[in-house]
This record gives sequence, C-alpha cells and structure tokens, in this order.
Amino acid sequence: MSEYLRVSLAEAVVLQRGFDLPTGKRITGEVPVVASTSIVGFHNESAVEGPGVVIGRSGSIGGGQWIDSDFWPLNTTLWVKDFKGNDPRFIYFLLRSIDFSPFNAGSGVPTLNRNHLSGIEVALPPLPEQRAIAEILGALDDKIESNRRFVELGVRLARVLVSQGESSVRLGDIAAVHKGLSYKGSGLEESPGDGIPMVNLANFSTLGWMVPSGLKYYSGDHKGKHTLRPWDVVVANTDLTQQRSILGRAALVPPSLNGSIFTHHVNLIRFAESEKNIMRLAVWGQLNSPAFRERAEGFATGTTVAGLPVDALLDFDVKVPCVDDVRAAEVVLMGAWSAESESVRLEAIRDALLPALLSGRIRVPAAAELVEAS
Repeated sequence: MSEYLRVSLAEAVVLQRGFDLPTGKRITGEVPVVASTSIVGFHNESAVEGPGVVIGRSGSIGGGQWIDSDFWPLNTTLWVKDFKGNDPRFIYFLLRSIDFSPFNAGSGVPTLNRNHLSGIEVALPPLPEQRAIAEILGALDDKIESNRRFVELGVRLARVLVSQGESSVRLGDIAAVHKGLSYKGSGLEESPGDGIPMVNLANFSTLGWMVPSGLKYYSGDHKGKHTLRPWDVVVANTDLTQQRSILGRAALVPPSLNGSIFTHHVNLIRFAESEKNIMRLAVWGQLNSPAFRERAEGFATGTTVAGLPVDALLDFDVKVPCVDDVRAAEVVLMGAWSAESESVRLEAIRDALLPALLSGRIRVPAAAELVEAS
C-alpha cells in the first residue's frame, strides 16, 4: 500500500487572493460571488473557472467552500489557483481540516497572509486514494446539502399551505400567551445531568423550529405550564441585539425538545383544545410572514432591550386554513424534521471520518482501486 507523502501546503496547492467586486458593481447573473464564509450574491461574470475551492482570508479565516461552477472569489478569500495534480475535492476537504488560527496576521480583523502558510505540513495520499476519500466524504456532503434544500423547500411550502383562508380569527380569542421565567441559580447547568432542557433565543432557527444547539439545563423547580410539547408554537418576545432580527419570530417545538422548558425571552402560545389542531400551524406560518414581522418591530418597546407586548400578539388576526392544507403541512414538516435529524447524524459521521481518512489512520484502498479502474 502506498504511503502518504508529507509535504508543505505550498507544495500541494497554490493559493491566490480573490478579487474586488463592490456590491454596486455587481450585475444580476448566475455566477456565485464567494466571500470568506459563504456565497453572498451573484454576478453576470466569473473570475475563476470551476470547480474550485475557497477559504477565508479576512474577517473569517480558513474553513473551506467547494464551488461546483465558475465563480467570483472576493478579496476576503483565498482560492486555489493550482491544484498541482491533486484531486480538487480532496484538496477542499484537506483545507477544511486545517486550523489556520495560529497563522492569523491581523491585529484587529482576523487575516491570513498566504506567504505565511508555506510552513504548514500536510499529508497527501496517492491520487487514486485522494479520489476515493473525496468520493466518500463528498457523498456525505452531497446528501447533507440535498437535505438542506429539501428542508428549506418544505418549510416554505408548509407556510404557504397554512397561510390561506377565507375567514380569520383574532388570536386572543383562540389562545392565551404564557411568558417564560428567568431560570437562574444553582439549578442552571451547561450539561444535561439531571436537568431539563431549557430553550432560549439562541435555539430559534431560521428554519422555523427550535434547535437543540447550545441548550442549557435546569434541575430546579419549574411550573407545568412552562413545559413544551411537540408542535407547540413559541415566539421570541425580546431581541437582545437591538437589531430586531429575531423579535417576533415564531418557531415550532420539534419532538426532540419534548418536555423542555422556556425562559422569559420566549412566549408560548397555548391554544384552546378545540382550536390547536388546526390553528397552531396557521399561527406559526402567519407570524413568520413579513407583515407580522413588520408589525412586531412597530410594536416593540424598551430602550435597552426591545420587547414585544403580549397585546401585539393577541390582537393579530389569523386566517383559518382548511383542514386538508393543515394535514398536508404537518406531513411536509415531519419530513423536514426527519431530514434535518438525518443531516445531524451524517455530519457527525463525516466529521469523525475526515481526520481519520486525511491522516491515513483509515485507508480506503479498495475504493481507490475502483475509482482508478473507472
């Protein structure tokens, strides 16, 4: 079995600084404009032929982005100008695995100087094995990306389904709003132990449901009315950033957070039993509409911390969707939750395999031979 070569990063690839392209000079097109962490827009002209690999140079350093098409890397990035015969997607995973923080040359804003990176040593397997590694890790990435697109589409579809109706009802006539408590003291922990998961503003996601990342746990006393169940609707009633980016955002409670409690930054909408099966998804979808978010900002109070008065919620008129649309939305959202859970598992597998494959601790000669034969 061929051994991995130990070479400097400069021997493996040539990195080049990206190109200026101010927002005002971008012309609408299909070419992705790539910044240090993500695609930030599109242009009608490319600067680099794809596929390609980009890492953060300024603002956010390192990381890695795989770009399938021709693209325009901004000057906050470094892009791979020459792969020197190596497999491009393998190089993407290789660069993503490197901790570039020791090479930060910026005094304020994190910055990478490509001339300082030549001393980084990397391991290069034979080309067939590079392709095999890229195929394995790439398949996981592709599935995760496919799930992400499905989830986004599913959420949009579900919101459309539950935001239509010929009649409407005042939210305060079908539901009550419960505000959470400030859980503090010795019962508040960073790890589960004997505690109950406690959701806060950090657990709101743009997907439309609460996520478990960054949970805290509470082992003290709490009230039963502050216990969350799947399909409950919660609303962010404050915005600590003062940017109004989360104020009024509504989220569903997924099955994974069943039995959790919520803090004083969160409101729970508790529906009358006769209304909850139809109206809770309608409320969730319509509270996330631009019209309500604008209303929430207009009703916000507080000079230090923006707050959403309960009356602004209770006075909101909600369209009543038909039962079939609500049932369809439930099916779509259950599929989206399942896809999101699968992606979490796949990411854990990928992140465990990445260092093992790149270091040579796990070898894939059989897969490499198949790739070479093809």
